[in-house]
Amino acid sequence: MAQITYATAKQYAQDRLQDSVDAKAVRQAERVVKTALKRIARSRDWQWYRVRHRLSLFPPVEYSEGLAISAGATNLRLLSGTAFSAALQHTTFFFSANVEQHRIVSVDGSVAYFHASEPYRGQTSVGAYVSNDGGTFAYDRVALPDNFKRLSKEPTERSFLVELQRVDIGEMQHLHRTWMHGPSDPIYYCINKDQARNKYEMWVWPAPARMLTEDIIIHVWPETPSADTDVLDFDPDFEDLLYAAMDLECALELKRIKDIPYIERQYRTKLRECKAAERKDVAGGPASGASRYYPSKQQRSNHFTDVP
Repeated sequence: MAQITYATAKQYAQDRLQDSVDAKAVRQAERVVKTALKRIARSRDWQWYRVRHRLSLFPPVEYSEGLAISAGATNLRLLSGTAFSAALQHTTFFFSANVEQHRIVSVDGSVAYFHASEPYRGQTSVGAYVSNDGGTFAYDRVALPDNFKRLSKEPTERSFLVELQRVDIGEMQHLHRTWMHGPSDPIYYCINKDQARNKYEMWVWPAPARMLTEDIIIHVWPETPSADTDVLDFDPDFEDLLYAAMDLECALELKRIKDIPYIERQYRTKLRECKAAERKDVAGGPASGASRYYPSKQQRSNHFTDVP
């Protein structure tokens, strides 16, 4: 079945929005398409939105010297040498001659910026200027996709995480505040929304001493379309469900109070049909979405792969 473009979906919405083409109607049509996609995504963990995501944990990066920070400063400076890697924004920093820990939230060339609520240990800022000292960047966090929804509930699809104990953010912060950094294989993990970047990340403790990688299955929200040529992130086999959802969103936009109950029943009927159709699909997901589907349990590892 043909893919549905953003332009096609917007035209369908405009036809239902009294066929107006002024600026307000265009905004309404765009809103209808995006909210319809979100409405459908909320209703079920569809196979279409199950994706493989690779977790990569890296060994710590150590500097024997060349790092400086002013008293009470919110950033760390590299005095000489190659600029910091952008990947360091997912690390916690430890001075070699200081017990304080600072979570790095962004990197700009030779400057690494700390989280506003740092440090974890000691709860005080650096008391004096530190110049040309050494330190360690521990990779204790893994970025998750911008449209991350949640981890798969199926243990075989997150085998690495089954071996770890999941804790909440409070417990994870307690571990960081009360235990000094000692790289080894992770024992605990949590899923946390990083307020500094407004994105989800996986946080592990302790930070790994070696490079580790593993594929897991996660559920994501649909990608938000922007250009008219964008193909909607939706299973085209269920396009009638998308149109039914847009019918409902149009009725809500136009405040057609009398029509909403009937249109909503039509949508819910189509939703039940599509849910039932997907449950019957034992071939490993929609054919059109097979490249994003990961059905084979035999292909899944039971542990992190140690990368030499």
